[in-house]
Amino acid sequence: MRRRISRLWMLTAIASVMPLAGLGFWGLINPLSLEGETSHPKTADATFPQSAAELQTLIDSTLPYGTVTCDRNRELTISTPIRVRKALTIRGLAARLPDGLGKTPLMVIDAESVTVTDFALRGNADTVEQSQRDSMLVFYAGNFRVENGKFDNVSRNGVSIQPSKESPREIRGGVVRDLIGHDVYRDIVSISGGDGGTVVRDVLVENIRGYRSKLRGPVEVSDGTFNITVRSVYAEDCVYGVDIQDHGNPKQVNVNVLVDNLTTVRCRHAVRMAVKDHGHRDITLKDITAFDNKQPLHLRNASRLTVTNVRILGSEEKQSPITLTNSHGVILRDLFLERVTHADSLIRVEKSDHVLVDGLIYGDEIGKLKSAVALDQPLNSATSFVELRNIIAGRIRGSLPDAKSKDAGIDPKSTPKEASPNNGSR
Repeated sequence: MRRRISRLWMLTAIASVMPLAGLGFWGLINPLSLEGETSHPKTADATFPQSAAELQTLIDSTLPYGTVTCDRNRELTISTPIRVRKALTIRGLAARLPDGLGKTPLMVIDAESVTVTDFALRGNADTVEQSQRDSMLVFYAGNFRVENGKFDNVSRNGVSIQPSKESPREIRGGVVRDLIGHDVYRDIVSISGGDGGTVVRDVLVENIRGYRSKLRGPVEVSDGTFNITVRSVYAEDCVYGVDIQDHGNPKQVNVNVLVDNLTTVRCRHAVRMAVKDHGHRDITLKDITAFDNKQPLHLRNASRLTVTNVRILGSEEKQSPITLTNSHGVILRDLFLERVTHADSLIRVEKSDHVLVDGLIYGDEIGKLKSAVALDQPLNSATSFVELRNIIAGRIRGSLPDAKSKDAGIDPKSTPKEASPNNGSR
């Protein structure tokens, strides 16, 4: 017993006389305090930075998986990108870029398991040229979460998810949800693989609303992605609601992309596929409503493409509201269109094979329409088939498919270029 008391007395005495760089005795035996940052001791959580420099200091000094809480009512001006290099939660950030500052993101995240939530970020798109554009939040690593945020006046993207050019690696896993963007010049959410074939995979994007994106729209899926789900998107006065694209690199293939529940108002496209013939495949588009879009569905260069439950309510372009080009294995099902005033067909199929159009209703005046479905030159006239079923489009002028084919598939070799139903026939 005396030995135990003696040892306890010694420990207490040493702790009282041995500060060791301000840590105290317990700093000696706590391995978390020996990380070489004695001027900013590590903390589990940090609150209310008063400046951009203090925010960076708090991020650096907070322990991994801790939380940095900002004052949502105090907007910080960020002139140098904030860097996040560990798993953290950053909550309540209100920040802006100074006018005229180009090629500067607001925050760069280069660690997995980072959450940015409850934020309001302002860019400076009205004071910088597009050649100087940059994004607000840039993610180079996966397992991220971006939630409940607002973007305003952004010169490039609100959220950019992309491999780093300096040290590219696959980005796996992430959730982006509940975001709103006003005057974001490009995309509110951009998911983009790398030039060398590095992919972004397993990402959910949900509940994104975009207004007045001058050059792009709410969501871009591009340049090498796999297993991307985009759900519940609203776009108003944008170029598109969702864009699936590449930039010409054969390694940048988009595979297994789902777009579900999309509404667009006064946009050029609801969905645009600006891709080359590089093997983009397994793409599903469903539950789409387009109000007064110019060319709502611009589909091309894809295989195993499924499009279902589409409402197109107004289109004044000469181009068909739905165009399908150079694609294989396509289903277009349950389509309703009205107020198509200048196009000569509702759907134009060009150089595509094994296409099923099933359930098309046109519920308005004929206008300049000549056909419900226009068939252009097939990929291979010996093996290509386009089948039309259950089409109700009134008395649209033009020829009908050969009645003898009767739902068994239309052979483009013998079918007239313009295939249109009459009085509810297929």
